[in-house]
Amino acid sequence: MPILYWPGHPVLVTLWGLALCFAVAWILDWPIRFLIRQKNKLFLDTTVKSV
Repeated sequence: MPILYWPGHPVLVTLWGLALCFAVAWILDWPIRFLIRQKNKLFLDTTVKSV
C-alpha cells in the first residue's frame, strides 16, 4: 500500500496504480506467451498433412 500511495495526490495515485498494473502485466505476458507457443508446438503440429 505505501508504494501505491507514494505520489500523494489522488489523480497521481490512480495513474501510478494503472502504470504499476500495466508494468506487471507486461512482464508476466512474456513467459505466458512463451509457454503458449511451446504448448502449440507440442500439440498442434502443423507438419502433419491430412489426407
